[in-house]
Amino acid sequence: MNVFERICEILKSDSEAVVATIVSASGSTPAPGQSKMLIRTRKEYATIGTVGGGCLDVDVIESVREATPATARVATYTLNDDDGDTGLTCGGTVHVLVEAIDSSMTPIYEEICRRKTNGRSSYLMTKLAGAQSKSLFDEHGGFLRGSPVSEAEMKKVTELTSGEGRESSHMTEEFALEYIEPRVRVIIFGGGHVGKVTSRCGALAGFSITIVDDRAAYANRERFPEADEIHCKHFDDAIPALTITAGDYVVIVTRGHKYDEMILERVLPFEPRYIGMIGSRRKVQLSYEKLMARGISREALAKVHAPIGLEIGAETADEIGVSIIAEIIGVRRGVQIAVK
Repeated sequence: MNVFERICEILKSDSEAVVATIVSASGSTPAPGQSKMLIRTRKEYATIGTVGGGCLDVDVIESVREATPATARVATYTLNDDDGDTGLTCGGTVHVLVEAIDSSMTPIYEEICRRKTNGRSSYLMTKLAGAQSKSLFDEHGGFLRGSPVSEAEMKKVTELTSGEGRESSHMTEEFALEYIEPRVRVIIFGGGHVGKVTSRCGALAGFSITIVDDRAAYANRERFPEADEIHCKHFDDAIPALTITAGDYVVIVTRGHKYDEMILERVLPFEPRYIGMIGSRRKVQLSYEKLMARGISREALAKVHAPIGLEIGAETADEIGVSIIAEIIGVRRGVQIAVK
């Protein structure tokens, strides 16, 4: 369950909580923009998520202990500990939006969760002066719900959500505008040990996980409690129901190379963001030769990551699962990863 889902859960209960979000950062900082921490302020001050770890998390929690914010405020932290006493040796400056949440925000956070689940990004505006005020915008900067915004504010939002840097959080004198990423779907064909580790690692990294296997003993909730979807059916039958898009990441790690080859042939036309297939270099090459003989272009196969996984010397199934998610994270974040 991600931080936004936890927020919705808390808003439906009688719990009290504060949300801290990095809305701007410069220099070398311990966590990127979009980092968020939920602080439950009743009793034990439990936290979910982080804005950077070490003393930064501690400082934010302590500030909330001393005075729970009545209105949204931005706290600035300069991280320049050369001696390492704080546990943060990176240096840099972060601006952290700190705000108490209440039931009036429920419709906005529920909409955010729906959009994340549906693979759509959002922008959340929080006014930094006066009464608590939040507004939600779609991925193009169009108003969705929340407090009305002025013409000048709408113009500024339009500027910030278009062009270079649009998929970023921003801060002005009047408001903080948080970019909220959609959940990215990783479709794993194969519920064996590699698929199991890949699923767990992917869920920890924030991906939405879909499992496909034709064996009930492998495609079940007990084996994959973190998965968002589980399809127990023949691979060939499952593919049409998945509605694979250009934003999906496809992992092919079935129990047999004949299945891997068939799945690869079926998913290539959808042109997902990432396709990775398990197998030795020799078996991969043999599959490619068969697929080209059936009309699949060399250019299409050149985009496939096979053998799958970042080259870290992985040997065991556990290590391979880690390497797969490491490679997917790299592709998602725009790292230049050579296709093998």
